[in-house]
Amino acid sequence: MKRITSFIVGIVAVALGLGALYYVTHSQEEQGGVTKNIQPQSAPAATIVRTASGYEPKEVTVKKGEVVLFRNESGDYHWPASDLHPTHAIYSAFDPLKPVADGQDWAFQFDQVGEWKFHDHIRANKVGTVTVVE
Repeated sequence: MKRITSFIVGIVAVALGLGALYYVTHSQEEQGGVTKNIQPQSAPAATIVRTASGYEPKEVTVKKGEVVLFRNESGDYHWPASDLHPTHAIYSAFDPLKPVADGQDWAFQFDQVGEWKFHDHIRANKVGTVTVVE
């Protein structure tokens, strides 16, 4: 009986996780999250490089409305995204919604003041912070 109960609890947990992922993904699209994945028209206010060892620099400060460029020089895919892992729900628009290939860039315009912690969705122990001020 315990095996059946554990199996049912596992199935329910997986279903809830998939439902949450579906909700977050569709909420981002409805909020215009995809439109935040922009190509900057001018030089970005800051560039954060994802190397094999992590993000460099790990912390940057920009003004509201400025663009941060995330450059991938890690030798592998990376996926910069807002905390909390794995939902990215704290600043859901701050998520490219897919991995960024080695040698590629992803730009994001920060339009909300605050301290935005982020991680590599693929390797969540690689972290950083973007502080946005008025």
